[in-house]
Amino acid sequence: MKIREAESKFSKETKYVYYNAQLNFTFQPQLILSTICFEDSWDIIIKKMNIVARFIDLYIVSRVTNYSKIEYIQLKIISLM
Repeated sequence: MKIREAESKFSKETKYVYYNAQLNFTFQPQLILSTICFEDSWDIIIKKMNIVARFIDLYIVSRVTNYSKIEYIQLKIISLM
């Protein structure tokens, strides 16, 4: 629920998550959740969310600048490799 909130409402603390959501990158919550452990504190969760969101941003920019698609199916295929 916190990820969805960060995607829909701008907060300086989770701004990268918000920016990716505004680009309609719907695969983001799964990638973020894959890094979070149950024992993590809120500060660690925020750091992990921002690291993943920054990586996603770099990935999107690199794909767009190379005229590659950023649709779900292409990302799913890449994540399986």
